[in-house]
Amino acid sequence: LGVLGEYQNTKRFTDQKENLYFWGGSVQYFPNRKWQFYINYRSSLAQDEIFKQQSLLQVLASTNWSNHTFSVQGGKSYFPTPDGKGVESLFFNLSYSYKIG
Repeated sequence: LGVLGEYQNTKRFTDQKENLYFWGGSVQYFPNRKWQFYINYRSSLAQDEIFKQQSLLQVLASTNWSNHTFSVQGGKSYFPTPDGKGVESLFFNLSYSYKIG
């Protein structure tokens, strides 16, 4: 279990001081030796880290069976476009790996 809390009182982005608050958390769960689950969330990023205010979400589930590993990963992300509008998108990834030896 992880918790994130961040406070900034800064003039970094404007001519006047402003208060910025960021928060989030993560949970990692291992119900047994074969399964693991992970979820991570962050409320936003500072303006110099990304140019559009957004929340970030990432989820991972994987299982190990002998030399075989199956994983599913997903999340929500923002992709900039040349016209400046950008696109919010959900993504998923499925993977399989085999350990030799």
